[in-house]
This record gives sequence, structure tokens and C-alpha cells, in this order.
Amino acid sequence: MGMFCCASGCNNRYGKVPGVSFYRIPTNPVRRQQWVSAIKREGWQPTRHTRLCSAHFVSGVKSDNPLAPNYIPSIFSYISNSHKRKLESRVDTDKQHSETTKKKGARIGNYRNCNTGNDASACKDRDSSNEKTNTAKGLGDLHATKKSVNVSCLTDENYVTIQQVMMKLRTLQERCRHLEDVIQDLKLDENVIRSNPEMLPFYTGLASFDELSKVYEIISPCITESSTFLLSKFQKLLLTLMKLKLNLKFQDLAYRFRVSKTTAANVFHATLYILYMRLSFLIVWPEREELLKMMPIDFQELFKDRVAAVTDCFELSLERSSRKEYAQSCSNEENHPTLKFLIGITPQGTISFVSKAWGGQVSDEMCTESCGILNNLLPGDVLVSNRGIRCAELKASVDGKPQLVRASIDSSPQLFRLRMHMKNVIGHMRKKYAILQGTLPINLSTVKQGYNVRTLDMIVFICAALTNMTPGVVKLE
Repeated sequence: MGMFCCASGCNNRYGKVPGVSFYRIPTNPVRRQQWVSAIKREGWQPTRHTRLCSAHFVSGVKSDNPLAPNYIPSIFSYISNSHKRKLESRVDTDKQHSETTKKKGARIGNYRNCNTGNDASACKDRDSSNEKTNTAKGLGDLHATKKSVNVSCLTDENYVTIQQVMMKLRTLQERCRHLEDVIQDLKLDENVIRSNPEMLPFYTGLASFDELSKVYEIISPCITESSTFLLSKFQKLLLTLMKLKLNLKFQDLAYRFRVSKTTAANVFHATLYILYMRLSFLIVWPEREELLKMMPIDFQELFKDRVAAVTDCFELSLERSSRKEYAQSCSNEENHPTLKFLIGITPQGTISFVSKAWGGQVSDEMCTESCGILNNLLPGDVLVSNRGIRCAELKASVDGKPQLVRASIDSSPQLFRLRMHMKNVIGHMRKKYAILQGTLPINLSTVKQGYNVRTLDMIVFICAALTNMTPGVVKLE
């Protein structure tokens, strides 16, 4: 029985086509399986009599070099012509490399003969400078040729070892990629926050990435980039928002962002000041026409065409201090320093005014008359205070300074219901931003060097501004 090719669709037989060789299927299990997979005959296994013709190798002859494209058969009927052309170009490149290697080997042979005494008379006649140059070139060529010879001398026996090393290498590469993904997930940056929507409200208090992007677009031109900092502009904003939202310690933030504690504190204060300056447009007293147009029905029934505003004061606790300048900060209700803030809220439920910090012993009435909120009202306008359900009407005195007098609608049940709605605004802000809860470090009540605003004033203002970006807590009918 004649020898024929085992490939599907191939009719080559031994002795019928000139120049075609026939090869046994390799006995090495790894290479054998590669040949079987390339032949692609379903449910077929070769025997010791099976042969494959040379027409299925890109160079027309098989190679025992695992790095050569004709180490495994690749020319079959199911292979596209474009892929065949790529394989043929690889063979041409390998041939050129092989010819270059042979020329280098010939030069190395001449170099070796000179050093072993062969043809010594010819070597002695050479110029000493040329000899040094040839020696340097010969050593470099020798190193390159050793690599080529080692690769070209690979056999089926040591191929198994190479495959084992390659498998270990691929495993290590997969582990590296996995570790890179883990590191990327641990790194708090824009990509991580964007791809994990549930992290956004937890770390920043904002409802969507679009809101965060708007804030970033507003302040990013003012954030400086320094080669000494490893944080991007976005990470500086994120660090600041995380401090406000979660009230994390600076050491905690330093660990999370892989910076020093000092860097974390400096980034927070610098970005806080930028937020304070750039987000001031979010705390605005509306125009009278706009207030009247959006006035809830309950307010319209109570105040007619008079514009009403709701105010409330809340206090923030500070750490105890023996310094005399904090004595006036001790409130009557608490035995530790506190700072008081007055918040003005429109009938629609947005924060329209935030006062500077006052000492805890200052009364609400004095804070209201001195903080500047009355400058936004006209005589006849009404302020509703959440504390004690007090209602006061603005009057102009003889000296031109605005004064508040008690109004006659304090006992209205309707007013009490509105007051509770407005109280939810401040409660919502303090609940959202943990930095407004608990006891704060005493240094936040001071003006940090290089800034002209007290740190705590900026913190309360920014929390109020960011609260206005979220959906309102007051439901208007």
C-alpha cells in the first residue's frame, strides 16, 4: 500500500508529486498533540504508519526549531490566504536571520583559528589596531551566535522543559495582571468612582457622577499640580469630599491615598478654600419675584405678598481648651466650647444664607440681628425661627438700622407644620456630612496661616452649598 498524506482534502501520495516529502507524526506528546490539533480531523488519532506531506509547511519542509513557523504544520484548506502570506513572510525573515548568523559564525571561526595558533603567520602580519577591533567584534558576534546556536539546536527532548517554563511564565503574567487589577481597585481615583456608582454617595454625598463632574469642572482650573504630590486634581477633590462626608482622620486619608499625613492635611485645606471661593454661587438669596413665584401655598396663605424666610441656629461642639479666648464659646447648655451658625432657608427648602461662626453664648436674636441676613429683607418681610416657633417682622428704625419685632401669627398650626419641614433641611445637611457631627478639633475654629477665612466657616458653607446640589428634602405641594 502506498504512502499518502493524512490531511483532509490532500491527495498527495509518495512518489507521485516531485519534491514532496513525507514526515512521521512526532512522538513527543506535546508536539504530537499540536500536529493533531493543526490537522483537525474529528475523532482521529495517528498511528505509527501515519504520514503528513511537506506541502502543509510554510517553507515546504518541517523544522525542529520551536521558534520557527514551520515547527508545526499550518498550511491547510481551512487556513485563509492572508494568514498564509503572514506565515510566509515570517519564514523569509527567519531565512535572512539564519544567513546573517552563518556569516557571523564564519567570522568567529576565523577569530578562533587565530587565537589557537592556526594560520599563526597570517595573524602575526595583521596590524595591531585592526587586531583589537576584530577581537572586540568577534566577542560580540560570538555572544550573539551562541544564542542562535542554542535555539537552533533544540530537540523534542528539551522542548518539554521549555514548555513547562513557558507555562510558569504565563501563570506569573496572569498573577501580575490580577495584582494590577487589585491595585487599581484599591486606588481611589476617577476611574474607580465612575465604575462603582455605589461608592459615590458614600464617599462624597453627591447623588450622581454628573454632579461630581460639575464640581470638578468648576474648581479644577484653580487646583495646582505639583511634582512633589502623587495626587491628581480629581483625587485632591475626592480627598476633601471624603473628609467632609465621613470626617476621616488625616492619617486615615493618608493611608487611603498613599501620601503622608501632612500632605493629606495640606491638600484638604487648599482644596477646601478653592471650593469655598468657587461654589459661592450656590448660596444665593433669590430675587423677590422668584420667591413669590415659587412660594408654597401654605406660605402664601400666611404671609400674602410678604416674602418669608426661615432661620435656624445650630451649634458645633469643639474639643475642650484652657485658652481664655474660647471662654465665650461655652454655651449655657454644654460645658465645652461650641460655635453657633445661623442658616437661612427659603420657603422652597433651599439654603440661601450661611452666617459666620459665633460663640456658643451668643443668643439667637443677637446672631440674627448681627449676622447680615436682615440686609436681604425689606420692611414688612417676615422671618420665621425654628427655635420656639417665633415669628418676627422687619421694621425700619429711626437711625436706619433694621429691627425685628414679634409678629402676631406665632400660634398658627400651619406655621408649626412648615417649621418642621424647614428644620429637615439642616437635619439633612448635618446627617449627610459627618464632619458636622460629634466634637471637632479646636484648630478648625482658627484661621489657618495663608488663608483669610476660618476653617470651620468654610466647612459649614461648603456643606450647605453641596446640600443645595442634591434633591430638596422639603416636599412642596
